[in-house]
Amino acid sequence: MKTNPFYALSASAMLLGCWLLSEALHLQAGQLGGLLTLMLVLQLYEGLLVGLGAFLVRTGRAPRDGVTVLVLESVFLMDAPLLAAECVTADARMGTAIAVCLAALVAAKLAWVRRAVPGLLSARAAVLLGAQAGFVLAVPVLATHLASARVFGPIALYGLWWASLALPLAQRVLRGETGLGAAPEAPRAHAIWTWVPAAMTLLHLWAVGYIHALGFQPAFLAPLLLGLAATAGREQLSRQVALPGLALLVSLGQGPSLGFHLLGSGGPFISPLRLALLGVATAWGYLAWRDRERWLAVLALGGGAAGLLGASVSNLSSLLGRALRFLDSLLPRDAFGWGLLTVIAAFVLLAAGVRRSLGGEPGRPFQGPERPSNPSRRHWRESSAIALALGVFALLAMVPLSAFGPHPGRSESAVIGDIRTVLSAQAAYRAANGGFFDSRLDCLQSPAGCIPGYPDDGPRFLDGNLTSLEPRNGYQRSFVPGPAAEGDPAVVSRSRTESYAYVAVPTDPGYSGVRGFCGDSSGAVCFTTDGVAPRIRPDGTCDPVTCSVLQ
Repeated sequence: MKTNPFYALSASAMLLGCWLLSEALHLQAGQLGGLLTLMLVLQLYEGLLVGLGAFLVRTGRAPRDGVTVLVLESVFLMDAPLLAAECVTADARMGTAIAVCLAALVAAKLAWVRRAVPGLLSARAAVLLGAQAGFVLAVPVLATHLASARVFGPIALYGLWWASLALPLAQRVLRGETGLGAAPEAPRAHAIWTWVPAAMTLLHLWAVGYIHALGFQPAFLAPLLLGLAATAGREQLSRQVALPGLALLVSLGQGPSLGFHLLGSGGPFISPLRLALLGVATAWGYLAWRDRERWLAVLALGGGAAGLLGASVSNLSSLLGRALRFLDSLLPRDAFGWGLLTVIAAFVLLAAGVRRSLGGEPGRPFQGPERPSNPSRRHWRESSAIALALGVFALLAMVPLSAFGPHPGRSESAVIGDIRTVLSAQAAYRAANGGFFDSRLDCLQSPAGCIPGYPDDGPRFLDGNLTSLEPRNGYQRSFVPGPAAEGDPAVVSRSRTESYAYVAVPTDPGYSGVRGFCGDSSGAVCFTTDGVAPRIRPDGTCDPVTCSVLQ
């Protein structure tokens, strides 16, 4: 292009002209005929590019110019003017047929170049270019048909963006398979060209969202970042770590619009963060296997565990807090515990020393100190083994000496007792309030301020520990009053009600408690087995359909 800039200028003029004409035709409804004419002109232009490029390379008249022409044709091969997307948007059925015809023409053009200039484009590179062109043509077709079925939304578009995960790998393969970088000054330009199909794919993914009025979201970039990380070289450690971290960063806070439930509404919720965590774990696992790096394997296990267990930042922080509390519970609480741990560590270190002493070949005479072939790798293995052994023995030593936080059974017994206390207090208050319960728990602590004529020194029904609704015994409390009741405010409290519900759910399900509880004005107490809050009916009582009565 330095010696003959006319080809680049011609291609730029064609792209600009197609864009201007498609914009003009798009303003007039039903102008599919104009788009078809424009596409025919573009195909004629592409045919000239393919024929001219192959001729210049095969005859040797101007091989560099021929390669330039074919490189420019590859841009049009990926529907750079977005005409296929315009057609399928104007008419879904006709646009689908046009996309199929264009895909066939792509295959024919690649086959012609392969036949005319066999050494320029390998079969693998041709298949790769054809596959990417086919995907580019299929994206608007698929989006249009899904939109017609009213199922194309942010989640479907997010799924299409996950195809960008393979773009860095495709670029890497294309760069190795093509021979366009033979000239000394060409490698940089060649590397840039190999990213053209990927750039066209990203352009069409963005265009599909724009056409269907679906806004771009940062989480769409996470698959591409993961693909870039997975194709990083062994020496590119920062790229292997920073890009997955960036993929997690762009996936934060977008669960409601892009998340979905696996296996129906009752299945686990898959948020963009959780999906990115699983993708990060997969990328790190692949890099650990490829480069034989154990620290990447540790990161992969951590990312996979976080992705399986947590769907949001709050879930992950809760899990981290639970893990820290568990580790804290393992620490010795007295001198005996620390002494036992130290004795166990002595035996472990002794075993490590014996292993290192006997690690050489038996029967070999002493020949002075021997340096290991790979000291860093060997030291890493030994340190990992010692740390693992210490952790196992410490766990075995600490289990009988420490408690593992609140016991769910004890917590549930305490909260059931609190619920029954509230029910009894409301029943006693009802007798003093003309047959009505109260929608304010503080009235049970200070009934003189709510019940007209109640003596100031009269008995109180509930203490402040339960009226404050603060978490107690590992359970979060809530009070749900029923509808206001009719009554004379001169005789009964103004906040009177005929029903209520008192709900308690574990603050840390599975750790501080297992079941959720609900007691109501009927005097019954029911529970849920999964720790979620029982449903409350419109009359302010516990729903027995979702809550099993406690016997």
